[in-house]
Amino acid sequence: MERAQQYIRHDIPKDAIMLTKYEALNHQTKFYTNWKPQSDVWPLLYGRPILATAAACTGFYINLRFRKKLKLRDYSSIFTIAGVTAVPTAMTGLCYSEFVLNKLLLLEVRCPLCLETRSVFSQIFTGIFFPLMLVPIANFSVSINYFCSITLI
Repeated sequence: MERAQQYIRHDIPKDAIMLTKYEALNHQTKFYTNWKPQSDVWPLLYGRPILATAAACTGFYINLRFRKKLKLRDYSSIFTIAGVTAVPTAMTGLCYSEFVLNKLLLLEVRCPLCLETRSVFSQIFTGIFFPLMLVPIANFSVSINYFCSITLI
């Protein structure tokens, strides 16, 4: 391992500036946010918000369908909608940043197909499967409280 590091150090130019991973990410982010014209880099700028919005819409739709089947109407709908849309939205943004965007900016992945596949699977998991797991938990807990309060009255 030391021999490999010495070999790599010999290939680095004398006047090169050594950056940590986070400094390099910060530099790359500043670079593409200031890029002119912005139409060249719009997937980098707006990709994460678009994916997060898609995850939120999916969670919202699945929640509405589930609530309709449980006949919950408007009972505690704000709490279930907030939980089922906020958590997948945050997870989608984090997963996309960590597993796709950072790897792309630092050129850590040599295979573009691998990067796209990773992006697709993270979106499927955080945008579809994660809401599918959260919706029953949230709505069954609400329905238990709702139907128990009806039977006590």
